Amino acid sequence: MRRASLLLPLLAFAAAAPARAQTELPSHPFRDLVHARSMAMGGAYRALGLGLETTVGNPAAMSLYQHYNLELTGAWDLTQRTAWAALGVMDSTNRLAAGVAYHLVSFGDLGDRTLAHLNTIALSTSFLDNLFIGASVHYLNSTGALQANAVTGDFGVMVRLLEWLSIGVAGHNLVDTRHPDFSTYFTAAAALSNGTFSALVDVRGEYREGDSPLLGFNAGGEFVIGEGFPIRAGFSMSEAGHTFVSGGLGWMFPGGAVDGAYRHELNGIGRAIALTIKISN
Repeated sequence: MRRASLLLPLLAFAAAAPARAQTELPSHPFRDLVHARSMAMGGAYRALGLGLETTVGNPAAMSLYQHYNLELTGAWDLTQRTAWAALGVMDSTNRLAAGVAYHLVSFGDLGDRTLAHLNTIALSTSFLDNLFIGASVHYLNSTGALQANAVTGDFGVMVRLLEWLSIGVAGHNLVDTRHPDFSTYFTAAAALSNGTFSALVDVRGEYREGDSPLLGFNAGGEFVIGEGFPIRAGFSMSEAGHTFVSGGLGWMFPGGAVDGAYRHELNGIGRAIALTIKISN
């Protein structure tokens, strides 16, 4: 009952999403920089804290587990000509966890494309063994159709309610950059994970003056077979109302992992794939 009472507010928040105003919305490509594991689980990852994308999700989640992680990711939307790559390192083996990530993002129509460089530094720490806070700084430089030279940041809080249950909230892009694809938004997330099975829910919300809040929803899960072969699936809905199903497989071995994912847009043409290579301990 306690677990259900924690997840119900998140699900109710997401259920209101179809009531959003049907207006032209930015594409928000920088909210979708998921790696293969997260893409396979519907883009839900902010309360898990085990991947490099934590640096651009809820930075407080870096301190949930003590580990070292070096990642290389490549992703490509086959039909919308959007691609992103990421390289970075995260170390939470000390009281002060830190992560550094670089994302290269290319999107837009042929002849009207944007090439963006997103650099992130994130820090987090723990209090009382169950409460975690974190902050990150982003530097965005983009050229082409959408030009930007901006600095902003995120702040997040995570709470571990039980050994296998964590919830968190975060504010993103809290410094106004006046860039349409880098606007301020907020997230709430919950994760149930015992090492073999994981279930995750993320909800995103953005306030627009004079309009209804824009809401997005991510949910997914993972089941590990034989201690080394995870099977993943998920569902997501963007703030603009685009819906996706996704899935993927992985291979975990001593000292690292390889993950692959595919995401299919149900009400559009999006067809994305991702591959992540990870070295960890």
